[in-house]
Amino acid sequence: MDLPCMGSPSVVPSPPHRECGELLIQGDFLVDVRSDKSWPGQPGWSYFDMSKQPGGAWIHVDLESDVCIAGWALDVSQDLIAVALTGYNERNPLKTRFLHFTSGMRYSISTCTPELELVGKCESKFSVQMELVRTRLFVLVAHGSIPRRRESLYLVDRTQGRVNCVRHASRGTYFPVLTFISEDTLVLGQKRDWALEVCQVTAGKHHGTHTLQTLCILKLPSYLRSIRADLAMSRKEGYSQPTARSTLPFRSNPHDAVLSFKVELKRKDKTTVPRDLTCHFFILPKMLRKLAGVGGPATSMDPRLLRSAAPNVAWKDWGPDATRWLRLSHSRVLSLGGTRCAYVGEDDGTLHVLDFNQPRTFLNAHYGHPGAIIRGKVFSRQGSFFSEDVMSRLPFLWVKDNGHQWTGERSLPSVLIGDAWVVHVEVCLDQVPVLVRD
Repeated sequence: MDLPCMGSPSVVPSPPHRECGELLIQGDFLVDVRSDKSWPGQPGWSYFDMSKQPGGAWIHVDLESDVCIAGWALDVSQDLIAVALTGYNERNPLKTRFLHFTSGMRYSISTCTPELELVGKCESKFSVQMELVRTRLFVLVAHGSIPRRRESLYLVDRTQGRVNCVRHASRGTYFPVLTFISEDTLVLGQKRDWALEVCQVTAGKHHGTHTLQTLCILKLPSYLRSIRADLAMSRKEGYSQPTARSTLPFRSNPHDAVLSFKVELKRKDKTTVPRDLTCHFFILPKMLRKLAGVGGPATSMDPRLLRSAAPNVAWKDWGPDATRWLRLSHSRVLSLGGTRCAYVGEDDGTLHVLDFNQPRTFLNAHYGHPGAIIRGKVFSRQGSFFSEDVMSRLPFLWVKDNGHQWTGERSLPSVLIGDAWVVHVEVCLDQVPVLVRD
């Protein structure tokens, strides 16, 4: 089950810092964003154009030293990055700024308003999730354990310079999960109901205003009362229009990029073994769109969703056929690129690639190409962590690269995947060599 079409690796220069921030692939760019309050140096980002290597160089963009990046969203097709900025002291305002990704200059396209205030005062503990969709920016702000603070979802129209709060919720309602499955349909992660909430953005009664309508609530498999659960998302390329047509046979449509959610289950009683379970589940956006009746007339909506305005759908009625659950806790890094997922196994240092593109999966099987198709499987039986059986039937193609060892004696392996690139990063004591394979 060797991974085909892997060329010889080439080495690109290290990022211009002793440590990497958040490293990822966006289009043909390798991007390093320094977005944490604990980051010791200048806030900003660096990028490397992999289409120009060998011979390319990292470009570094600095922001002012008295701010930190609380969140960000990137659309390389528009040369646009949106950053949520706040100060290092408590009770600073939270602002969003639109910048040219390649230069860091204020975004000057159309009538874009370069900077807007979202929250007047931010406490020390809050999280920000952001997503760009054409001319609109969506920002989810959650305030963690701070009492009397509401969680809010903002819609920022950069062409009109307006901030519209489309959802207020009490503290502890949402996980830091925000992703789009169509231009006006998004997915949130509910804490209290342990579910995915599919919502649609609609125009409000007044010009320039918007509202958020819940289409359906998809329940996740229930867990035992003795368990504490957490949900997060693996970062993927932003939801943007497809780039120019490529000659690559495996070019992915950003609208169909696989979604990955990380689930952490921990026992409240720390004396019971095993004490925790870390896993991921994968789902394709088109399946969520079908469940919510997005992209077609109301009559195309799943019959289970016609019972009420915002129906709750039990896990057994949607989840087993639409998702794939995997234990990937042995992997240091999980990277998403289109319909594919990549990780390096800690046990053998081998690169594993999972492809959820359904037509390509079955074509590979039909023509006898390398790889194994994984189909229906029981992920977890009732009783250990979950209070019901968790079935997992979404098929995928699994291949691995046995031709290259993706780990080293002094390094911590990291892998990133895109449509045209597989990047192996080895973080050593004195340098950060980045190996790019196309």
